[in-house]
Parts: sequence; structure tokens; C-alpha cells
Amino acid sequence: MMSAISKILWILLFAHHHDQKFGWENIELDTAKIDQSEVEKFTTVINNDFDFPGGLVVIFEIAKKLRKEGNIIVYQGKTATHSDELFKQWQTLVTLAEVLGLTAQPESEITTNNGLTDAEIEELIQKR
Repeated sequence: MMSAISKILWILLFAHHHDQKFGWENIELDTAKIDQSEVEKFTTVINNDFDFPGGLVVIFEIAKKLRKEGNIIVYQGKTATHSDELFKQWQTLVTLAEVLGLTAQPESEITTNNGLTDAEIEELIQKR
């Protein structure tokens, strides 16, 4: 079973998983297009004596909505929610998660401390 943090990190990759269906290529975050009501909720919670667990709750609620939409896309092929709204939710999620130090990237882009990707490590193991 995935932990809450694992679920959030998986959802942070929402755009990577569904970018082709929505035509989201060369994605760059635009903080001007994030959901200000969610930012206000998050800020209010965090400003209350550094309530980071409460901040995670706000992030998790956004992640749940995106996960639901992702499941609809996978199993039904499309969703009634407009792609611009999904992109806005995703941008909000990524922006707020970064405040707490949560980031995610596709496995193909993950590098280790020595600069090798997972694929390069596997290739070296096979050569050995």
C-alpha cells in the first residue's frame, strides 16, 4: 500500500503520465496560473504555527482530485474536466509541494550522485 507521500509524489508526475492526451508538451510551470484559493488555504494552514502536516492535507486533497481524473482518463479514455483546469490543478500541486521540499521526476530523468541514470546503471550491471 502506498503512503500518502508516495501518492503525492506519484501524482506530481500527472503531467508526465498524461501529457500526450492533453497536448502538454515542453511543460513549464507558470505560477500566475495556479489556483489561488488552494494557495490561500495552504498559506493559512502553514502560517498557523508552521502546521506542515496541515499543509500536506491541502496538497493531498489536490492530489486525490488529480488521481481520480487520471483514473478516469486511463479507464474511460477521457474526462469531462477541461485540460486547462487539470493543468491548473497540477501546477498548483507542484508549486505547493515544492514549498515542503517534495519534488518528483520521471524515472528516466533520475540521476544518482555520480551522474548515472538508472538505465546506465542497469547497463553497467549487465556488462559486468
